[in-house]
Formats: sequence, structure tokens, C-alpha cells
Amino acid sequence: MSTRRISIAELKPGMFVVGLDRSWLETPFVRHHFLIKDQEDIARLKHAGVRTLSIDPTKGLDVEAATPAGMRPLEPEPTVAPIATETSHAGSLAEEMAAAGSVRDQARQALQRLFDGVKTGAPFDLSGLVQALDDLLTELVRHRTAMMLLAQISRMERSDRDPCAHALDVAVLSLALSLAHGFDMPTVKQLGLGALLHDVGELRLPPSLFEKAGAYTREERQLMMTHPRLGANLLARAGDAPETTRRIVVEHHERLDGSGYPSKLQGAQISLPSQIVGLVDEYDAMVSRRGNRPPLTARQAMVRVYEHERQTHYDRSVVERLIQCIGVYPIGTVVELNTGERGVVIAVNLEARLKPTVKVLADPVGQSYPTPWVVDLSTLAPSAPPRTITRALDDLPTDWRDLFVPWPSPL
Repeated sequence: MSTRRISIAELKPGMFVVGLDRSWLETPFVRHHFLIKDQEDIARLKHAGVRTLSIDPTKGLDVEAATPAGMRPLEPEPTVAPIATETSHAGSLAEEMAAAGSVRDQARQALQRLFDGVKTGAPFDLSGLVQALDDLLTELVRHRTAMMLLAQISRMERSDRDPCAHALDVAVLSLALSLAHGFDMPTVKQLGLGALLHDVGELRLPPSLFEKAGAYTREERQLMMTHPRLGANLLARAGDAPETTRRIVVEHHERLDGSGYPSKLQGAQISLPSQIVGLVDEYDAMVSRRGNRPPLTARQAMVRVYEHERQTHYDRSVVERLIQCIGVYPIGTVVELNTGERGVVIAVNLEARLKPTVKVLADPVGQSYPTPWVVDLSTLAPSAPPRTITRALDDLPTDWRDLFVPWPSPL
């Protein structure tokens, strides 16, 4: 790629930015690759403290060129606002999931390389993971439903310990939750990095600790509880890890009532980003298979979180925001409609939480439809029969994977 370094004073609408003089983790922009559409974009860069930047003249204007009238954005920067509702037909959603799956796979590879380096004692380099986080966040903003659905499939498929899949699933939901919470973009990015690395300290513990089928002894539990500090030590070696990220790694097992570890912090001593990642980590553990313990359904986990965790462990606003993001009927929930039909929730509606998008699978007498079809309960046509959810079914069929066909596995 042919790039040119310029000052902010030389920047004009129509130029394509490919790099800034500040770390991506510290800026309010979703990406550092975007077309400058107007003077407002330039003002935002100045306000963020940018002084020099790199442009790609092959994708936009060069310094000597004038802005042509009526120029259209080549690659507009995605909005940073959380997507309230996505309405997709099954075909387009399948395409979005294929694209999201590719981004997820690249992030998994970057995370695996870093984790492998931790095990061998290689230098702790965050640059590759930061680029993967950039792509994950962009894809989440563009295709929220696809990213959330891939994470849910991953949780349902996990049977053995898989640190990379767990870290990715926690990161995706934590990013969605932080966007919904209204954090500024630098905090969202730094929270996402902390979510990806929250359990990195476990890689310095004996593998036999995680292969044990039964309950831990007191000594084993004490050893396990050292992983937040081990992770914080690894990040200290990196040198460029933001404070928000470092706090998440060391605080994600702390609880408001002081019952957590490693420092038994209480109340406001625990950062809000740390609480978010801690709650998502706990939710992920509930809905994933651990040893011989069967997973809870997403709905069962939400009930447990609401009834117990919001009272003593997490700030009420964090718990309520998690329920809002996941939905009253979370992705993957099998439901029965008032028509007697049955289906699976494939997308939630943040503005109408009782009206998700459902893939309808069976008719009122229990016969499978030859071709399942998708209905958004929040946007029913006036001529369509009224459809509402009457109950959630906690038992998934043994062939639950077919509910998501033809969408690919995220793993």
C-alpha cells in the first residue's frame, strides 16, 4: 500500500486515512481506516489530539488534489452507536455470519499466537491482538446479530476447556454491553482488550489443574486464585497495556460485597469495566459445559443472574444492561408461540425485548416445516396473524445444531 504521512492541517475531505499518530486504543474512532467525508470528520480528529496521520492516495485524494464535487465515501467509518434492531432475511444473515465468522477466525488465530507465546516465554506483544480487536469491534457494530449468534453457538458447542473460544465469547458480549452502557470509544476498546486477556494468567498455571474432573482441594483453589495477578504481571511486561485493561485482568473476579479475589475489593474500589467483564465471564461459565456439569440455557442463566448476582456481586445497572443486551428471550432460546408453532430465537430487539426475531421450525401440531422461515415479532405485517411468545422451552433438542443451518461453526 502506497501511503503518505501528512499533518492535520493538510487533511481535506476525500482523503482516505490509514493511520493516526496515536494508539487506536486511545482514540474515539472505531477504526483508523476511513474516508474523510467532511470538515466535521477533520474537526473530530483535531479534537482527539491528532497532529499527523497517514493517507492512502490510491483510495482517496492526494495532497495536491482538490475535492471533487459530489464525491461519495469509498469506505465510510461505521457508526459507533449500538445497533438497536437488525432485520435480515435468512439468506442475508447467513452471508453476514460467514463474514463475521472469518473475522472471528482471524481473531482466534491472533489470540492463539499470543497464548502460545505466553506458554513458551516469548515477548508479550499486544500489536497483533489489537488489530484483531479492531476487526472484531468493527464487525460487531456492523453485524451485531451475526456476531452474537456465533458466540452463542460457540458456547453451546464447547465441551472441553477452550481458552481462545471462551476469551472471544466473553469479549464479544462485553463489547456489546459496553456499547450499550454508553462508554466512550477508547474505554470500549480498552475493555475489549481486557476481556480478551482476562484469563491470560491461567496460562502460567499447571495444565493438570484444568484437567482435573473433581472438585479442587483447598491448595488447588488457592493456586487457581492467583491467575488474576499472574495476568497483571504479564501485562506489566508488555508496557503498553492501558490501565483499564490492566484493571480488568486483575479485578474481574472481585465482587461488590468483598467476597471475590485476589484482593477482596469492595464497592467503588472495583472499576465498572471490570464488573462488566466479570459478570460476562460468570454468565459464560453458566451457559458453557464445564467438566461433567451440563450447561444452563441462556434464559436459566439470566434468571440466576437477576435473582442472585445483582444483590451482592455486581452493580445493578450492569446486571440490567446485560439482560437488556441478551434479551428476555436470548439468542438460541427455543420458544412456543401463541399459534402453537415452535421456533428458535435468532436475534433480539433491544427496543422491544419481548418481540425478538424467531426462526419458525414446527407447525401447531409439531410437524417440522419443510422450509423453516423467519419472523420478526416486532414488525408483523397488518395482514399477518398476531404472533407472540407464550413460553420458553428449556430443553434443547439433541439436533439443536440444525436450528442454525446453513450457518457455519464459529470454531
